[in-house]
Amino acid sequence: MPQPAPQRLLEGAFTDPNSHPDDLPELQLRVARLERELEDARREVRATKNESAEAKIAMGSLRAILSPLYGALQRVFGELEVAGVDTDSAAGPAPPGFQQKKTAAWQLWIDKLPGKRAEFIRALLDHGEMTREQIKVATKSGNTTVSDTISKLKGMGLVEKNGDKYSLKEL
Repeated sequence: MPQPAPQRLLEGAFTDPNSHPDDLPELQLRVARLERELEDARREVRATKNESAEAKIAMGSLRAILSPLYGALQRVFGELEVAGVDTDSAAGPAPPGFQQKKTAAWQLWIDKLPGKRAEFIRALLDHGEMTREQIKVATKSGNTTVSDTISKLKGMGLVEKNGDKYSLKEL
């Protein structure tokens, strides 16, 4: 079957043998609808690009505003780390009243135990983890007293060793 001349294609001649000139209005409507959909899609893309650009500008402004605070907090936490303060907050804040209940439970042990054991519990409760030397200074005790008292508290299951530091066990 010979191909129609290029001029005939421009004039609307059909190359599909199943197409009929009667289909032309329907095809023209379909083309017009697809062109509208394409233009709508282009508008949406432009709007999305504009929103994205505006969001980037806003995030840049926010970063500029927060950067000094971020730098200051980095320095603060760096100093806390150098000072040996545990800044791990993975467990999150204690529920309301938790610290009071914990202190009350340890107060029962302080009241129950005489002398140095009560002093050691109080020092660990007040200061958290401590080395032998820190406990010695905090309780004004000698080396033998520190060793004996820690041994007694560990035997009672009240104190645990974490590396070179001691702490109260969770009750």
